[in-house]
Amino acid sequence: MTTFAGQDELDRLVARVAIQEQLQNYCRAADRQDEAAFRAVFHPDARCVLGQFEGSVDDFVARGFRFLRGCVLTEHFVVNQTVEVRGHEARAVSYLLAFHRIAAETPGDGPWSGHTHGSEEVLWTGGRYLDDFELRDGSWRIVRRELGVDWEQWQPSDVRSFVNRDAPGRGPR
Repeated sequence: MTTFAGQDELDRLVARVAIQEQLQNYCRAADRQDEAAFRAVFHPDARCVLGQFEGSVDDFVARGFRFLRGCVLTEHFVVNQTVEVRGHEARAVSYLLAFHRIAAETPGDGPWSGHTHGSEEVLWTGGRYLDDFELRDGSWRIVRRELGVDWEQWQPSDVRSFVNRDAPGRGPR
């Protein structure tokens, strides 16, 4: 027989699900290059730390979409998530795996510093998102994101591969 742990436990479980959905929304928004959906994962005053970059969510979105627009295809995944909820605040740690197929005409500078200009390449990235969430006005959103990149692998794009732009559920780009 299952026993009910109480309202506090139920509230924590509901919060964890909402936070995990936001992390999945982030991946979907990045892959569809949907800036509005991407921003909706963050509170407007959020801060982001990615290697040498530290700035506002507006700066992060501008930087991120500059990179994403140079990609033919991306797929972002968050796995091995832990979420610790304490009242109206939470800490989430998510492992990430990201695939980026970078267009040949993308310059080899700025956010593509590892890219060889003139050839299509694939960038695989693995690491962790360390996110602080807050519940405001009934919505769990990120107030601080830190990205820890554990590894990257650049490789030439295999000419035998293809991108199915009409795949079900892919959405507009």
